Amino acid sequence: MVDVTASPVADAGPPAEAVDDPDAAPWPRPLYAWYVVGVLLLAYAFAIVDRTAIGLLVDPIKHSLHISDTQIGLLQGLAFAICYTAFGLPLGYLADRGRRKRLLTAGVAVWSAATVGCGLASGFVTLFLARIGVGIGEASVTPGSGSMISDLFPPEQRGRAYGVWMLGGSAGLALSPLFAAAAIWVADLLRAGGVSWAAGLAVWQVAFILVGAPGLLIALLMALTVREPARRGPTVAAAGFPLRPIWRALRARPAAYFALGGGAVLNVTCI
Repeated sequence: MVDVTASPVADAGPPAEAVDDPDAAPWPRPLYAWYVVGVLLLAYAFAIVDRTAIGLLVDPIKHSLHISDTQIGLLQGLAFAICYTAFGLPLGYLADRGRRKRLLTAGVAVWSAATVGCGLASGFVTLFLARIGVGIGEASVTPGSGSMISDLFPPEQRGRAYGVWMLGGSAGLALSPLFAAAAIWVADLLRAGGVSWAAGLAVWQVAFILVGAPGLLIALLMALTVREPARRGPTVAAAGFPLRPIWRALRARPAAYFALGGGAVLNVTCI
C-alpha cells in the first residue's frame, strides 16, 4: 500500500470550509506549506519569463508583422503594464474575499494562454490584445500568493517564506533569456523537421507557444495539488470596498510610501 502521509499534499490539513475557528486550527504541516511556496515560486518565475521573453523576439516580430519601433515599445510596455497595474487592485480585492487558489490557478492559465496567443497573432492589434491578456493574468500573482503565504505560516516564519517566494522573480529574470533562446532553438528544429503545427508559423510564433505552454501545466499542478488554506486573523467584510483607510495611511506617511513606491519603480526601470 502507498503511504499517502508522505505526500506534501496529504499534509495540507482540513480544507478551509471545514474550519469553524480558523485562528484555533493547527497550521499546515511545514512540508506541505513549503511545497505550496515552491509551486507559487515556480508560477512567479514563469510569469517573469512570459512577460519578458518578447525582448529576444523583437527583430523577427518587426520583420514578420511590419511594425514600427513605437509599436514594439507599446507591446513591451503599455500593453502589459496598463492592465497589470489596473487589475492589481480589483484582483487584490478578490484575494481578500475569495478563494486564492482559484484566483491564482485562473491567473496562471490566463497569462499562459495569452502567451501562447501571442504566437498565434497575425498583426499588431492581435499581438497587443494578447499582451493585455498576459498583464491581466499576471496581476493575480502578488496579491494571491502573498495572501496565501500569510495563512500557511505562523507570523515568525512568514518573512522567510515570502522571501523565498520572491526568489521566483529573480529566477525568472535570470532564466528568461535562456528559456527564450532555447525556445527559439527548438522552434527552428521543429520547423526544420517538418512538424505540421509549426511548419506554417514563424520561428518567433513557435517560440511564444513553447514559452507559454509550461504555465498551463503549472496551472494544472496548482489546481490538483494545492488546497485553499484557512483564513486567519480578522476577516474582511464581504460588502463594500473601503478605500478611505488606504488614503488615510498614505496621507499619514507620504514620505514612506513615496520612498517604497519610488524604489520599486526605479528597480523595475533598472531591470
